[in-house]
Amino acid sequence: MAGSKDGGWRRKVGEWKEVTISYRDADGHYCACCGKQVARYIYAASMAGATHRFCSPDCADLYEWYWLPRYGNQQRSTTDSTAQERRR
Repeated sequence: MAGSKDGGWRRKVGEWKEVTISYRDADGHYCACCGKQVARYIYAASMAGATHRFCSPDCADLYEWYWLPRYGNQQRSTTDSTAQERRR
């Protein structure tokens, strides 16, 4: 268990990892919960049999207690499928 910045206690579910940045990386790195672009360090956590990337442990907690019970282990898409169809 680790203390959060608001003084509460939460379960530690992941670890910080450094992101390699390349001009050839078109996808980028985005938080699985809030969608914020992550520039240098990501918080990688395994939940429901999959590893997800977050901008902070707070987003990992929010994803675990809000997103997973409500929507399951669906991946949020950062690209629009109709935009991909237009490119073809």
